Amino acid sequence: MKKGYFIVLFFCVSFTGKAQITKNNWLVGGEAGFFYNFNNSETINGNNSYAIHLSPNIGYFIYDKLAAGSKFDYIAGNTRSTTLLLGPFLRYYFLEKEKRVNLFLESSYNFGLDKQDKDYSNFSTKVGTAIFLNSSVALELALNYNLYRNKSIDFSSNSLSLAVGFQIHLEKEK
Repeated sequence: MKKGYFIVLFFCVSFTGKAQITKNNWLVGGEAGFFYNFNNSETINGNNSYAIHLSPNIGYFIYDKLAAGSKFDYIAGNTRSTTLLLGPFLRYYFLEKEKRVNLFLESSYNFGLDKQDKDYSNFSTKVGTAIFLNSSVALELALNYNLYRNKSIDFSSNSLSLAVGFQIHLEKEK
């Protein structure tokens, strides 16, 4: 059975072709991550927290190597709170489209509610590596920095997270 997985993985990695990070193509995917918060809020007694983070997204390449889109964040952790956020993002790939491994930078600003209907905002920046398994599918490893704010309860937190995700790059029909 392990031999079958190895053959499939070898086929995916050995497929050649340029990545679809060019103008007028779509980007669909997401990531899952784990993060640890360093809180500086008296409301929650300054306790630190941890959570899982799921983040699907959809984007469109407005220029070669530059995508704009929307992402949804679902965050659940040890504070018994669930947060849902939605907002725009920009993503830029640094290397040429022919590269099998590419570096990217993404920034987003999301806003939404938690379980107790408290308003949140989140500024996020991430840097990562996209490893193209073929011309359309990329495995991504990223380091994320998040700044969460809630003015109504005087809450803010900073977090660093490691995330793994997949992106599917869809070529526009000609």
